[in-house]
Amino acid sequence: MIWTCDASGKCTNLNSMLREFWGVTSEEIPTFSWHPTIHPDDAADIGARMMDALTTQSSVTVQGRYKNHKGEYRVLLTVARPHFSTKGQFRGLIGVNVDITESERAEAALRHSEERFRSAVEAAPSGMVMTDGNGRIILVNLHAEAVFGYEREEMIGRGIEMLVPEQFRSSHPLFRGKYGSRPLAQPMGAGRDLYARRKDGSQVPVEIGISPIQTSEGLMTLASIVDISERKRSETQRDLLMAELNHRVKNTLAVVQGIAHQTFRGTPATEAHAAFEGRLMALSAAHNILTQTSWEHASLDQLVSDSLQIRGTFTNRVTTSGPAIRLQPNQALSVALALHELLTNAVKYGALSNDAGKVSVEWARTENPKPRLKLIWSELGGPAVSAPSQRGFGTRLIVGGLAADLEAEVAMEFQPQGLVCKIDAPLQEGILAQ
Repeated sequence: MIWTCDASGKCTNLNSMLREFWGVTSEEIPTFSWHPTIHPDDAADIGARMMDALTTQSSVTVQGRYKNHKGEYRVLLTVARPHFSTKGQFRGLIGVNVDITESERAEAALRHSEERFRSAVEAAPSGMVMTDGNGRIILVNLHAEAVFGYEREEMIGRGIEMLVPEQFRSSHPLFRGKYGSRPLAQPMGAGRDLYARRKDGSQVPVEIGISPIQTSEGLMTLASIVDISERKRSETQRDLLMAELNHRVKNTLAVVQGIAHQTFRGTPATEAHAAFEGRLMALSAAHNILTQTSWEHASLDQLVSDSLQIRGTFTNRVTTSGPAIRLQPNQALSVALALHELLTNAVKYGALSNDAGKVSVEWARTENPKPRLKLIWSELGGPAVSAPSQRGFGTRLIVGGLAADLEAEVAMEFQPQGLVCKIDAPLQEGILAQ
């Protein structure tokens, strides 16, 4: 929109775009005054800026709101230049107006969005640090100051490596580069302990999640940092308590074992004594495995390995195979006792009672219609087997214990070539180890 005015401020020319904006015909230009169209809140500033341009005889750029012929205020950016005679007499102005209403609204919306983003970052309950594509820190919040011990002014503009422990600092740019080539929202260091460096040089255990943010200035990375020092202290305390609990449980089992030894001493029940002691040892081994996971679950593979002493006497005579499966504590104890009974029977009467027999333990997970564990104990190469005339305590413990604690279906098949025990038990959702 191009216009000219004389020294008194009256319009001398308005181009078609500007006439359309104000709804003025060519004939109305000499009597048209644009001053009333200025927004009252902008009039003083525009007038002052124009007077400065006249005083300094220089061009002026000024922004203001003007009412169009529809009665709407639009934001116009005006660039005007005063004209003077050779004697320095002011003759008028020539100017160009550009309607920047939409861009102003977009910029205002962007500023509002940025303000909301900064407010959200500032209010976040964890330390927040944003870096640009070069790893330079461009934004931190109050919690980040607390985590790292720096004032934010000390971090803004510096490389993120200032917050990385010295032993990892040289390799950190390589990790940043790899992330930049495939940016995804993800936790850092999954399965590893992470530490950050504080201003005083100390290291603090942290959890870090990173998210890519695409901006007009390129890819930014927003990191959420949580100080987990208190959690680590709690975990250490919990581990100490669990170790103490495990120690006391094992001591209790040892006391029971001692009482049993004293009870059976001097009696002909030495075989019963050995069986009782072996069952206590099987429970103790299961307790050890459960303690490693704070009694949340037990690895079936480890349970089988420890129960069957695979790394010991029967290393070459016992084979196992199956997927990683986690058992609940009550399931683990029952399976440990069952495996102990099966092993004891194999050593005394079955495949491990000679030098040639072998034992195979295989398990699988099925999903139809719900998750189930299918475990098969099979013996081969031992003495000929026949079904016993009555069930012994070991068989009752296997069948009854598993049926009670695992809701399992147990089949004991005394085949001529060796015992086959089949266990079919339900598994809870999420039991399959990752």
